[in-house]
Amino acid sequence: MKRMIAFLIAALLILTMAACSNQNNTEQSKPTDTTSTKATEAVDTPVDGGWAQSQSFEIDDHTKEMFEQLNATLTGAQYEPIVYVSSQVVAGTNHLVLCKSTPTVPDAATTYVLVTVYEDLQGNVDITSTQECDVTAPAAYDPNNPVAGGYGEPDSYAVTDEAKTAMQKANEADPNVTYEPIALLATQIVAGKNYQLFCKATLNDSGTSSYIIATVYADLQGNAELTAFSVFTDGSGEEAVEDDASASSQDE
Repeated sequence: MKRMIAFLIAALLILTMAACSNQNNTEQSKPTDTTSTKATEAVDTPVDGGWAQSQSFEIDDHTKEMFEQLNATLTGAQYEPIVYVSSQVVAGTNHLVLCKSTPTVPDAATTYVLVTVYEDLQGNVDITSTQECDVTAPAAYDPNNPVAGGYGEPDSYAVTDEAKTAMQKANEADPNVTYEPIALLATQIVAGKNYQLFCKATLNDSGTSSYIIATVYADLQGNAELTAFSVFTDGSGEEAVEDDASASSQDE
């Protein structure tokens, strides 16, 4: 557990330094790095030059329409928006959206990707950056065909009270990072329960944040721990940091 926490802190620091080094070369209208973001005081209220976290993470019709336009022009993969994360007012609007990414080749695995979409004042949209992780998304929720044994997608991405409680308990073991669960992506019934959560991880000493997918295991006695995580990366060649050794016993 301590080794995994150290890996996560190191990964967040690396991403933070990378974001700072890219800031001077970033056009205000089309920022190229959104993996690391500064927390804003307002919620769902855009701040000049800064990102504002969404008050509602649900995908609305406008976001669906944006991705319908984008997918019509994409050839390598198709993006399904599932969580609206944050926005930034510039000469237009930047949208940060968590998507499922499905390559347009047979039997390809669906994974998660953070997509930054720039929408100009005329309503034209363009993808300006993507950040990927290697977590495989489960099959879409189907009440007629429940998943047995493996991870299953819930019928809603809203974080349940039990998932929040599990993350809070797991967070108690790590005073250096605060984990804010944004969406519940998948669950798995084991000797207890595994929760796969899209989170914002904030370094408490600096206040800088990065988005991760964290796996939290809650046992039958009500204890919980962080057992795996994947950090979103910007495609510059550095792989997502992940340590799931402690999770293997719960997955069996």
